[in-house]
Amino acid sequence: MRACFVALQDVEHALDPAAPRGDAIADAYLDRMFARCAAWAGRVFVAEADGAVAGFVCVWGRVPPQEPDEPQSDYAYVSDLVVLAHWRRRGIGRALLQRAEAYASALGMPTLGIGVMA
Repeated sequence: MRACFVALQDVEHALDPAAPRGDAIADAYLDRMFARCAAWAGRVFVAEADGAVAGFVCVWGRVPPQEPDEPQSDYAYVSDLVVLAHWRRRGIGRALLQRAEAYASALGMPTLGIGVMA
């Protein structure tokens, strides 16, 4: 999973050199991601191929409202979705996102948010 996060963050760094490199923040980021999983009924679903991690999705199941201008009810949120380059275009990302949607639905969350880089 660490390698997946590093790859994802390095893409962001390539687009925005002010963004930190993946290796520099991976451990702290993953610690925070798992802490939020613990606090917000989150889960990480991992895709494996040929005995290796091909990608993962992290979905926080019950995120409390953070901003005054958003609906004041819990929602689910995909914080991370990544498939390593070698495994792309095989439906892995779609399957991971479907798994996140199913998890949010099982929790009764009517909303599943996701953010993307423009």
